[in-house]
Amino acid sequence: MRFRPRSIASTFAAALVLFILFQPFVQSQTQESDAQTKRDAAESMRQADQLVKEGKLAEAAKIYYNITVDYPDNAEAHLKLARIYAGNEEWENAVGAYRMAAENGKGAERLEAYTGLTDALFKLGRYQAAAEASPKLIELDPSNTDAHIYLAMSLAKIGKLDEAVGAAQKAVELAPQSAMAHASLGLAQFGLGNQEEAKGSFAKALELDASIAEAHAGMADIMLANKDYDGAIAAATKAIELDNQLTQAYSIRGIAHSAKGDVAAAYSDLSMAVTVNPNDFEAQLAFGQMHEAQGNPHLAIGYYRTAAQLNPSSTEAVVSLARVMANQGDAAAAIDFLKSSLQQYPESAELHYHLGRALGTTGDVEAAVSALDAALAIDSNFAAAHYERGKLLLNKKQDPAGALPSLKKAVDLEPDNPDYLSEYGSGLLASQQVDAALAVLSKAASTPGYANPVGLYNLGRAQLAKSNFSGAVETLQRAVEAAPPNWGAPYLALAWAHFGSIKKGCPCPGDEALVAAVQENYRKAVQLGVNDPSLQTRVEALARGEKVN
Repeated sequence: MRFRPRSIASTFAAALVLFILFQPFVQSQTQESDAQTKRDAAESMRQADQLVKEGKLAEAAKIYYNITVDYPDNAEAHLKLARIYAGNEEWENAVGAYRMAAENGKGAERLEAYTGLTDALFKLGRYQAAAEASPKLIELDPSNTDAHIYLAMSLAKIGKLDEAVGAAQKAVELAPQSAMAHASLGLAQFGLGNQEEAKGSFAKALELDASIAEAHAGMADIMLANKDYDGAIAAATKAIELDNQLTQAYSIRGIAHSAKGDVAAAYSDLSMAVTVNPNDFEAQLAFGQMHEAQGNPHLAIGYYRTAAQLNPSSTEAVVSLARVMANQGDAAAAIDFLKSSLQQYPESAELHYHLGRALGTTGDVEAAVSALDAALAIDSNFAAAHYERGKLLLNKKQDPAGALPSLKKAVDLEPDNPDYLSEYGSGLLASQQVDAALAVLSKAASTPGYANPVGLYNLGRAQLAKSNFSGAVETLQRAVEAAPPNWGAPYLALAWAHFGSIKKGCPCPGDEALVAAVQENYRKAVQLGVNDPSLQTRVEALARGEKVN
């Protein structure tokens, strides 16, 4: 049977009639289903609320959670769940629930959600995120002092100190009797290096409320900066007694213990700091500093790296990591890291300085000097950069004339630095300025505990040049004792000093020890690959019993 066109039209019309008749029924069923689901959700919410009143929080949390799964935009359920998480100090879970409540809530719900979110992020040490959440809270409630305090302290933690001071000053303006507002201002001021202002703010905070742990910790930080280690330990201990979750206090006390040589106490405090809050930048940085001070560079690198990841804007963490990497001798890794860091911090004199040091170990003197020049262009009074520049020119390029201005500048900036004096004196000696070299190197050698073999060797040479043989013997003996076991030059100079002590027409009776010293030190010099034909002739003449002419 063939279908006729009018049959298709008739069939379509019939279907349309059925659709029109059936559609209200489908809509009615859907609406009834949605209404039933909403009634079920509302009933679940009431059950959970009752469980909260009965103190059955775990059971309530399960119901709130199920509601959020079915209704991700239900801000009320997210907020109530977040309250339970926060009450149990489950801060990671609280962050997620508060964030969803903030995104979906309105009015008072949204305000509470952002308040809880900011608090939870700060407690977790996620200061960058806290600094981003705080302004949203301030936007909702501009007069919220706590929001300004959180913003100030978070900005201070991530190194945005000028902004932190502004936020803290706003907090103080809004609530001049708020101890925490003054404490947050002290934290930001201390970060900027304004110790007196910071001390005043912390003192005001304690005057208003002596139980503010952050203010005691701030005072401890100031004492630590002034090397009052006992005072820092006492103030940090008070802060910990008031708040045993305050990682800053553990860090400060740990550093103070480390400075006093109490490694066990330092390790305990810093371990507690990173245990309480592994995301705390200051604790990770402090642990790195302790390990570096204790001669554990590989461990220090790990903590510095974590600190730099937690707070990418901290040049202190990046520079510390760069310094230890450069000191470790892995020049290639250090150079790559430093070049990468300089893309982020092109104005860091210290990074340019460490790059220069690392490049210098590879023998690329021109590039090393260029990096040091970049450091000095940023900070012309960077004594260590002048010193490294002069040392490279003196020792790698054999250019004493070019080295001396840099070495002199380093000494001018730090007149009592024995390393700077040693290198400057060596440069003067290489330039045949014996009297000046003698004065500079004598000053270096008089430093308590001085044991720079190169400085002592060159001082001995200067004394030999001035025929001060007894002084040279004493100095070169110190050089031999301080020198690495494979360095023969000090033995050769010491042999000459002993030979110069033999008077003309001698050896005479009583000079046997002098002759033996000449022979023994020359023997050691030759054994280590250093010889002098002129001295060898004299040693052989002494062996034959001949007199000094």
